[in-house]
Amino acid sequence: MLVDYLKKYFKDYVILTAGVFIMAVAINLFLASHSLVFGGVSGLAIILVNTVYLPIWVTNIIVNIPLLIFGKKYMGNAFLVKTYYCVFLLSAFLKITSGLTHVPSDLIVASVFGGICLGIGVAITVKAGGSTGGTDSAAMILRDVLKIPLNISILMVDSAIVLLGLVFFGINNALYALIVVFFISTSVKMMSDKLDKWAFFKY
Repeated sequence: MLVDYLKKYFKDYVILTAGVFIMAVAINLFLASHSLVFGGVSGLAIILVNTVYLPIWVTNIIVNIPLLIFGKKYMGNAFLVKTYYCVFLLSAFLKITSGLTHVPSDLIVASVFGGICLGIGVAITVKAGGSTGGTDSAAMILRDVLKIPLNISILMVDSAIVLLGLVFFGINNALYALIVVFFISTSVKMMSDKLDKWAFFKY
């Protein structure tokens, strides 16, 4: 029915907005401030903001748009629309939250809480059928070109960005970035399991 469809549509975008906002806060408050390059477009943006001084929110759009254009044949229309929404919303939230100043000075605290918060945001966004684009699109293109499994292509793309972070910021930051990656994956798994049990997230 039309009413049920509209309710689900509205609910999806409320969830997407919440997830993307959490991600933006995690990136600005915990990760970008310590140059923790954890992979993905956001990790690449952290490199650029510290080298060519291009704002993260600008880089997010510049890098994502061509990736989404080339990767759109791998996505359904509904997913593509939600992904475009999330990409532009993430840039907007990154801009809005760029002035956050209460930054943890301890790299362990930043790595752990940054990874947890980012993972929660990712889990919420994925639950509503969205994505912030980024290296997923690049990985799908690479998979098609090289004829390799998707998980391998994702690993290759993200590893390349982490290695760039190592080159620009040194081994110390790269090791902390691995802590971020661990807590992102752990919190995504745990949060995804919990969301399935919460009434609001059930369809």
